[in-house]
Amino acid sequence: AINMPRLTTLALDGNSIDSLPSPSEDPDEDETSDENAKKNGRNVSSITYFPLLESLSFARNRVTRIPPRLGTCKRLERLDASRNEITAIPVALSMAPRLTTLNLDGNRRLNVEGVPSSFLRDAIALDRLTLHGCAVEMETLREVDGWAAYETRRVKRAEKALDAKVMLGTNAFDEGADVERRKRH
Repeated sequence: AINMPRLTTLALDGNSIDSLPSPSEDPDEDETSDENAKKNGRNVSSITYFPLLESLSFARNRVTRIPPRLGTCKRLERLDASRNEITAIPVALSMAPRLTTLNLDGNRRLNVEGVPSSFLRDAIALDRLTLHGCAVEMETLREVDGWAAYETRRVKRAEKALDAKVMLGTNAFDEGADVERRKRH
């Protein structure tokens, strides 16, 4: 099992990896470690993946799945999983109470079905979700049930920056996905 109790930042960018470390040796850790914890009398919610992790980046790899166990990272603020092969955001990731930024740009196989409405609604700190270069159309994403809750947080972040007269840069008002311009025939 992995034990890195003081790890705060982990960057695994551009390493041709296809999966992330698991808290157990079992590749199906999300089901089996929960079952093993229950058998051993431990509380499943007390099993923390990386207890002090604040920033995780595994951009430019071949990862197909974000480990749901990252939702147990109580200090995780930034997750960059751009340019991988991810097809879905795990709902359990919404349990990371400080997650403000999730970059999934360039995951071409990720479509709107891979963006759960409950994730958008329940990720209480998330105010920057980027899905550029994915198979997600902005018009369709706006129709997802949890979009309004996420949009409220995103707009609030931008308003705070405006109120503080902070230079916002070119992406300050970016909704997070590509706007598809369709020709009408």
